[in-house]
Amino acid sequence: MIIAGKEYTAKEIDFNMVCDLASHGVNIYSVDPLPMNVAIRAYFAVCAGVPLDMAGKLLERHLMDGGDLTEISDAFSDKLENSGFFKHQIARLKAAVEARTQTAE
Repeated sequence: MIIAGKEYTAKEIDFNMVCDLASHGVNIYSVDPLPMNVAIRAYFAVCAGVPLDMAGKLLERHLMDGGDLTEISDAFSDKLENSGFFKHQIARLKAAVEARTQTAE
């Protein structure tokens, strides 16, 4: 993905990425959605290896130069959809919710 004239590699959503995103305030398992730009900034910060404020400045420059967030948004969505780790964790969460629901009935 190209942001502010530089190419960055979209990283996989694995255990480390989930932890890195959480340390930036993004819980990808939350039912309370954050604004997408908050998640994109955190994801980009981790992919680029820069602090959140620098990621925000780079994304801002990219937008001010006429770019948009489609490429990084699509990359983030694709990595989520194709992450074996993420799918496994979601399946575990769903099973836990179903078990609680059955216990409560």
